[in-house]
Amino acid sequence: MSDQVIFQPTSGSALKINMLNTVETKIETLTLADLENPPEETKAPARPLGVPTLASLKKQTQCPLHQFWGSTINFAASATGYPTPGDAVYAAKQLRKAAAEWNSHNVGVSFNWVSDVDDAAFVLAYGGDKEGVLASAFFPNAKVLNTPWVYCSAFDKTVEEGGWTNHSIMKNVFLHELGHVLGLRHEFALDPALYKGGAFRMGTTNPRSVMSYEFPPKIQDSNVLDTSAFYKLPPLEFFTPNN
Repeated sequence: MSDQVIFQPTSGSALKINMLNTVETKIETLTLADLENPPEETKAPARPLGVPTLASLKKQTQCPLHQFWGSTINFAASATGYPTPGDAVYAAKQLRKAAAEWNSHNVGVSFNWVSDVDDAAFVLAYGGDKEGVLASAFFPNAKVLNTPWVYCSAFDKTVEEGGWTNHSIMKNVFLHELGHVLGLRHEFALDPALYKGGAFRMGTTNPRSVMSYEFPPKIQDSNVLDTSAFYKLPPLEFFTPNN
């Protein structure tokens, strides 16, 4: 697109440090060199109880569409807080792969890796054990810094029916989570038995959507077409009529 806008939070290192320190995560991010020279692999964390799932997101305050339209979203990954340094590198690599896959579809918004947290709109971090949840993310918002989380279940190497492991499909899990970052709800979000309002159906219904709980999640043609159409819409403007 001709007029690319870099979407990133206003510089605020102190605020970002405080935000990550509240979850006992040091502000130390991985560089590309770290990803190219990962430490030796160590034993994966033990599998926690519970069935692995993707996290369900609650309704959050969202920023107007025009703030993301035709934009680039900078992101980074924490180097600390994981059981091992190798886990941090592996998760960061899978997130970059997922971002690259979304970028390849040219939906109108792209993701860009940065090594400096002060340039990032979001930073991937480790969230420990969340009873089988693999990862969670956020919807578009005006926060200075957002944090998508990856949990210990995502590193589990137990072979599931179908031949995959949570560890091996981490990139696919991040495809789903980045869909949330783009503003996409779960495919089943309109089901009144599961959600109460807040979702709007745009485009086609596809039970195999990357935003469903189909494992492993994969971007479908309908996801590309509908998301592209969404980001081609004119910016939303909220106003009060004067008559």
